[in-house]
Amino acid sequence: EIVKNKILEHIKNPSSTTDKKFAYFLRNFIIDQISDIDKLMDMTPPTISNLSPEDNSYTNDSTPKIYAYLLDDEKGIGIDKENISFTLNGKDLKFTYNQDTKALVATLESILSDGEYEAQIKASDKAGNETQKKWKFTVDTIPPEVDYEVLNKIINVKKETKAEIQTTTNEPTTFIAEIFRVKDKDKGNKGETVFAFESEEFSHDFIFAWDGKDNGGNLVENGVYTVRLSVLDRAKNTTSFEEKVNVNNEAGK
Repeated sequence: EIVKNKILEHIKNPSSTTDKKFAYFLRNFIIDQISDIDKLMDMTPPTISNLSPEDNSYTNDSTPKIYAYLLDDEKGIGIDKENISFTLNGKDLKFTYNQDTKALVATLESILSDGEYEAQIKASDKAGNETQKKWKFTVDTIPPEVDYEVLNKIINVKKETKAEIQTTTNEPTTFIAEIFRVKDKDKGNKGETVFAFESEEFSHDFIFAWDGKDNGGNLVENGVYTVRLSVLDRAKNTTSFEEKVNVNNEAGK
């Protein structure tokens, strides 16, 4: 018992890295009676992967799932479940570790305010090989602010005019454009979608222009159409607005 306590004390308060590694070896060999030489001589640290939320990502969820996968080498001695720490902005998190699925899952005790967070995991295997991983994510639950101006509402092929809407936002955004035929001009009832487009690059400013053609490149029928623009920030918060435009083509269908 005295020998056991001394070994565990050296693991807890080692005088050096070498002292700690040797104490782990003694614990595995003497206390846990592990005889597999590959496991006893394990020199490979565990790996931490599949971070969630992803590193440098944005989320509009104020209670996001924060987890990672913690795996030891296939021939390794195994994860030391007593030597795992999981922190968020330097504060300890409660967590569970599933030895079968390798999932290390944190438990939030309260919602997160909007802002940037840094998660960190520190762990080691039973041979004392240590590993750690830091990653950042941002919680953003506020939709983007949008200012827009309709530059032109009349589409005419012969006059080479397009429907144009200029948009400015208070943060980098992408946008989704959807255009519907108005069935009843007085009631503004929407018909089928004739055109849809989604931008890929984030920007503070953009101009959406529509030439009166559907997604197949065909001129649509003359009439009134509704343009719906949905502006999305990096956390997928969305602000949408609609405007009516008029297709007036002598060359229309």
